[in-house]
Amino acid sequence: MDWPQDGSLYDARAPRNVFKYSEMATTIVRLSPALDKPMIWTMENMEDWNEWFDTEYPALDGTESGLVLILARRNGERDFPPVRRVKSDEWIEKIERHETDQPREQPTSSNKNGQRTLRILPFSQDSFHTIVNKFYVHGMIARAISRADIPTFSAAEVEMSFEDEQTHPAFVYNCRTSNAWPGDLALTATYFPHCKLTFAIMFGCPISTEKQVLQRLGKVEAEADHPLLMPGILVELERQRHVCLVDNTINELETQILEIDMLSEDLELMSTEEQARRKQAKRAAWLDTTYLRNQLSNWIVNLEKLQNHADELNHTIFKMSTTGPSSAVVTGRLRDIIDEYQEKFFFLYQETRTKF
Repeated sequence: MDWPQDGSLYDARAPRNVFKYSEMATTIVRLSPALDKPMIWTMENMEDWNEWFDTEYPALDGTESGLVLILARRNGERDFPPVRRVKSDEWIEKIERHETDQPREQPTSSNKNGQRTLRILPFSQDSFHTIVNKFYVHGMIARAISRADIPTFSAAEVEMSFEDEQTHPAFVYNCRTSNAWPGDLALTATYFPHCKLTFAIMFGCPISTEKQVLQRLGKVEAEADHPLLMPGILVELERQRHVCLVDNTINELETQILEIDMLSEDLELMSTEEQARRKQAKRAAWLDTTYLRNQLSNWIVNLEKLQNHADELNHTIFKMSTTGPSSAVVTGRLRDIIDEYQEKFFFLYQETRTKF
C-alpha cells in the first residue's frame, strides 16, 4: 500500500486541471446487498445531479452499504434514451435495442497514438466539482490520469472529513490502464470501512464497456460491499483487451516469420525494394512484440500490488468479518489472472528471443 495521506480532494476548479468538460448523458449505478439488481439513472445536466443527490444519495451513518458508481461515458458516444431508477437488466436491453450493427473496433498492437479522450468528462465543471465532494474523489487521481501511457494501481489509507466535521478512515484506490491502444480506462474509488460503502467513478467508458460492467455487477452477490469490487472488474476488462492484443501480435509475428522464410528462399528473385520492405516489416513486428511484452510486464507489477493489498485487507479489516469468503474469492481470482499474464509474458519473451 502507498503511504497514508490526508483526505485532500481533487480540485476540479484548479487552473491546471487535467480534465476537460463536455456535458452529455452519463450513467450512475447503485448496488447494495438490499437490491436484487443494480439500479440505473441517466444524468444529463446539473439539475439531474442535484435531484439525485437530494433523493438517492446514500447515508454514511452505517445504515447503507454497497457501491455507488458513475460510468463516465467516453466522449463521442451516441445518446441513448434517459432512464430513471430502472434495473440494470432493463437498461442493458435498451442498450442492445439501440446498438448499431457496425463491428466493434478491436485494439491492434501498432496503434500507439496516445489517445486522450479519457480526459474529456461528460459533466460540466460545476457538476464535477459537486461530484468530487460527494464521491470523495482524492487528489491522487490527477497523477494517475496524467500518466496515460503507463498503467498504474495505487491504494492508500486516508482520513476523510465529512460535512459534519467528523472524520472517518477510508481506502482510496486509483487505477489507470495504458492508452497505447484504444479502450483505455481509469478508475477512482473511495471505500469507507465503517459503513462498507464505496463511491467510484470509471472514466472513459464506451457503451460496450458500460454494458459489460453492468452485466458483471448484475451477477454480484456477497461481493457488493467489497472495496476491490471495481478494481477487480477493471482488471477483468483489461485482461480481455490484452488477450485480443496478444492474439493479434502473435498473428502478425507468425506472418512475418513466414515471410522471412520465403525471403531466405527467394532472395535472389526479389527486388531491393521488396527486400527492404520485408526487413522493415520484420523490425516493426519485433518492436510491436517487445512493446507489448513491456506493457504486460508493467501491468503484472500493478496486479501484484493489487494482490498484496488484497492480502493486507484479508489480514486486517476482513480478518473477523463476514466479508471473508467473498474476499477469498477476489484474492483467488487475482492470483489466477496474474498466473495467466505471466504465461503470456513468458511466451512473448520466448517468441522475440528465438524468432528474431
